[in-house]
Amino acid sequence: MRHSKRVSASVGRVLVSAVAVLLFAGCAASVDLAAPERDQAAKTFVPAEGQANIYVTRKEQFTGSAVLFQLVVDQRVIGGIAPGTYHLVTVAPGHHTVSVTTAENQSTEELEAAAGESYFFEVKPKMGWVAARAEVTRLSDADGRAAVSENSLAQGVTSVD
Repeated sequence: MRHSKRVSASVGRVLVSAVAVLLFAGCAASVDLAAPERDQAAKTFVPAEGQANIYVTRKEQFTGSAVLFQLVVDQRVIGGIAPGTYHLVTVAPGHHTVSVTTAENQSTEELEAAAGESYFFEVKPKMGWVAARAEVTRLSDADGRAAVSENSLAQGVTSVD
């Protein structure tokens, strides 16, 4: 009798764990991905002639994975940024803003873009009072290239006038 109770309890724990994993897996925010050819082309890190590239990436991580943040460049909505994705936005040289918005906050970074250069930013979820907050930070060239290489290109607006 004791053995069957232990087996029963073990099976019960496994079932509860499996249900929890399935529930959490279904809660991850997602976006439509760009075609694989566009993803590979973006990962060459070569801007169009006379333009600059802005890459905004979000690591694949459990914390905040159910929240989809909105990416805005120069006050134009680019699209949602989910865990494990990035956006590439082509801009003219000059002053630009990169923002991420949530129900609780907006985080913004600014840059002076030069033709032929690529700039990298990362979006990170943070704890909020009621909902998740987001923070956008600038990455070094090496860290940015590594982060983009690990993620998939999301569909969205690809240039800002």
